[in-house]
Amino acid sequence: MANVELHIPHRLGREEAASRVEKFLSSQVNGNDLFREAAFVRRGDVFNFSARVKGIGVKGEMTVSDEGVRVLVSLPWAARPFSAAAGGYVREYLEKSLL
Repeated sequence: MANVELHIPHRLGREEAASRVEKFLSSQVNGNDLFREAAFVRRGDVFNFSARVKGIGVKGEMTVSDEGVRVLVSLPWAARPFSAAAGGYVREYLEKSLL
């Protein structure tokens, strides 16, 4: 079961939205102050990803549809108190990518 579940609507076509999700995930692979060892695999409209966030491993899935992007993130037990913050971060940056 995912600890963070989001649905982020968009008005883009499915292919454009998938392209922007891929660009967003690619930008995270290079690392930043929050993410390390980030990686993702695209299979059609589904993106499976993993990363280390402040030293803690997380994994998840983003699924692109005609209406939005569904995000599921699994957090280890130690990180579950931060699920709201993690969801907020993903929502903020993914919404910007889908504008």
